[in-house]
Amino acid sequence: MNTRNNLATAYQEAGNLKRAIALYVATLAQCEQVFGEAHPLALDTRNALARVRQGARTVPQPDAASSATAFVVPRPSEVSRRPD
Repeated sequence: MNTRNNLATAYQEAGNLKRAIALYVATLAQCEQVFGEAHPLALDTRNALARVRQGARTVPQPDAASSATAFVVPRPSEVSRRPD
């Protein structure tokens, strides 16, 4: 479960907050089932989940449509030419 927390942290640091949240939620459920709600690993996971959820509220996540058009290079015919 530590490895799953580390992977979720890596997703978070890479900016993939949706995937980080999903992994933290799954890991927290498993921690609580195996160790109980008061176990240090469950508490650490719950804290990490709260932090990434807070970050997700303050950082806009790109959706598929916006990320597909974010780096559009204009065609030469669309670029206005400056006189030399």
